[in-house]
Amino acid sequence: MITAGAATALPATVGAWAGPSSSTGPGTIYTQGNSTVIVSFLAGSSFNGVAANVSEQQTSTAAGICGSTSVASNLTCYLRTADGVLNLSADAGDTPLPQLVNFADELTSTLGTT
Repeated sequence: MITAGAATALPATVGAWAGPSSSTGPGTIYTQGNSTVIVSFLAGSSFNGVAANVSEQQTSTAAGICGSTSVASNLTCYLRTADGVLNLSADAGDTPLPQLVNFADELTSTLGTT
């Protein structure tokens, strides 16, 4: 489980992924080449409740689960935090599932776990 408060201090970089110099909107965007991952925080959400949305290609990560919803190109990860759930989303056309899983594990390692 990722430590509480981690979503309020997302890192500028995650491995080889670069975050934005400034962020607008509800998510933080990370890029690596043509790949993009959007990270948002679902405060107070139940991991088990949102993880049920991952219905295809279910792949475990260090702090949660990744896969796709009913739309194969809609990739998502849900990562447990002590105070909610981090939601990572990507388009399979730009960011293949193994790359998203790798990002999820690197983000978990960077943020720290309890």
